[in-house]
Amino acid sequence: MDNEILLEHLHSAFFAFTIITSICIIILSTPQLIKVLRERRTGNISFLSFWIYHYGIMCWIILSAFAPPTKGGGPLSGYGVTLIAECITIAFDGTLMICLHWFKKEFARKIVYRTIAIIILNWCAAITFLTIHFTLLDARLSGTVVGILGLIFTGIVMLPFIPQFIRSVRTKHWQSVSYWLFALGVLNNLAWICFFGLLISIIMISTGNVNDALMSIGGLIWQCAGFSIFLAQLIFTLKDRYSKKTKNITDTDISNYNLDQIEFITENI
Repeated sequence: MDNEILLEHLHSAFFAFTIITSICIIILSTPQLIKVLRERRTGNISFLSFWIYHYGIMCWIILSAFAPPTKGGGPLSGYGVTLIAECITIAFDGTLMICLHWFKKEFARKIVYRTIAIIILNWCAAITFLTIHFTLLDARLSGTVVGILGLIFTGIVMLPFIPQFIRSVRTKHWQSVSYWLFALGVLNNLAWICFFGLLISIIMISTGNVNDALMSIGGLIWQCAGFSIFLAQLIFTLKDRYSKKTKNITDTDISNYNLDQIEFITENI
């Protein structure tokens, strides 16, 4: 009886973190989109990182579309909520990809137009998979296949900003990517860590078999790795931002000091 009450509370918390993680996924790209639109320039970014992340989300859309619902639930149960979140995410992220290419002055127009065409095709594909999930209820993959692919796709989504990190270390340019993106990435990973922690707890209490929780344990490990990468990028970006502000203040003070000296000398000639 105590286990049943505990499971009920865990399921409630699990659903809450499903909503939280869905929101985190949606808003992750928005800080960089706002930054690019405000500055009207792309900056020293790794396009590889952003494309990997974009297609990582597309992989999850395909997987979520064919994932089985929770036992006794409808299309919104299981992966239904995350699928909707992922489709909204691909809309924001697609817009970001277009802007990143549009404001990159070094790119020829044909590259920009090709990117726009690719993004539109991805948007159409996302709508198609969303429709399939809610109409073809029998078109589902087995839980094992979903678990294996989910583990692979989680790695794709968690680690795409490694090329950006390497590029920033090599070029010493840390301000091209909004620090808010990294901050949201940290929060997103923390939410997913709680999500997988709750899922593992539910599985262990329900079955008591650690083998049933292996996929979730793998997902938890991926999230911890992603958390470390986002946190490192956030720390380096904020440190660089603080250093630049301090240098600007110092340079301003030196300039003001020189002006004061000139005025003093002039008055005493």
